[in-house]
Amino acid sequence: MTTLSVIGILYFCIGNCLLVGKKTKLDKMYIKKGAIKKATVLIGLVTLVSILFSFIDAGTLNIMSLSRMELKNATFFRLIATYGFYTTSIMYFLVFFTVKARRRTNVLKWLLIFIILETLIFMLFRTRSMLVVHSASVMIGYYYSGLYGYNKYNSRVSPKFITMAMGVGLFLVAITSRFLRGFLQPNQNITNFDFDLKAFLEASIQSGDIGYSTTVLDVINYVPATQDLLGGQSYYRLLFIAVPRSIWENKPLNTQQVVANWLAPEIPGMSIPPGIIGDAYINFGVSGILILLIIGVFFSSLDRKLSIKNFMVWAVSATWIFHLVRGGFTNPLIIFLMLFVVSTFINYRIFNKNMIRMDFWEPEFKDAAGYK
Repeated sequence: MTTLSVIGILYFCIGNCLLVGKKTKLDKMYIKKGAIKKATVLIGLVTLVSILFSFIDAGTLNIMSLSRMELKNATFFRLIATYGFYTTSIMYFLVFFTVKARRRTNVLKWLLIFIILETLIFMLFRTRSMLVVHSASVMIGYYYSGLYGYNKYNSRVSPKFITMAMGVGLFLVAITSRFLRGFLQPNQNITNFDFDLKAFLEASIQSGDIGYSTTVLDVINYVPATQDLLGGQSYYRLLFIAVPRSIWENKPLNTQQVVANWLAPEIPGMSIPPGIIGDAYINFGVSGILILLIIGVFFSSLDRKLSIKNFMVWAVSATWIFHLVRGGFTNPLIIFLMLFVVSTFINYRIFNKNMIRMDFWEPEFKDAAGYK
């Protein structure tokens, strides 16, 4: 397993280097406030519709009476709500990318919105995915906020330090929420939750978010000794994603469901991601690790140009990249494609007509406008 992992990393690095371009410098930019507001309102409306669809799917306002499994079962309304909440991360990026141009009361308002909305989504989905992608969008937006031309105030603390602190906080919240959600189940009491960060970290390292090697090893030992190779099912099923299972009952399962049926058949509805190395191996054996070369090229192609669009795409990518590394393939790529299309739409339909490069301004006009 170690050999496959090292080879996979090398393949990824080689693929990533194939499209490396010259380093480019991104000058400060100013996007008109009206454009930022228009894009924020657009995604805000999508978020409100997603909240409505989530409650319609739940069938009750008393979501605490439903178990995680009941909330997890996807219907049409829940599917639309899920993708809608992913686009919410674009709204957060835009707000915190322009945070230095906002009044402090406006920033506090958005922080309150963030806390309330993330708590509601966590209750509705009992999953950390949305919390992670939304928090990452806030972090990246704030980190690059210096690129936005108009600074209403300057922070005395380095954005790098603040971003690093937020990253540590997000890591601890993501670890803790994994154990917290178990106490949100029906017949459970949140007051019984015992916060023990040391125990949470140990469990995560041994068999959780950080220590995924045990699952990968189980999968590698299981195939082909007990089960045949999947022969690319993880990848070619992407072609059939638009076909409803109600029409094609025997449509190929995603890899997480396949592995769960192998390793934990006694638990209905279980999903076990095999890790990106395990996923590659159970499809084509050792030669399957070559997929890391293609993935390296894919990521390199996204990273060739410094632009507001690319910053926005990376800001909303935390969750789908995490799921890709965990061993999912179809769902992460669909999430990426959806976010890429929405980001591209906002960039070309709203921002391109309302963006001014600071280098093109006359110095006296900059001074008169109050830009530094």
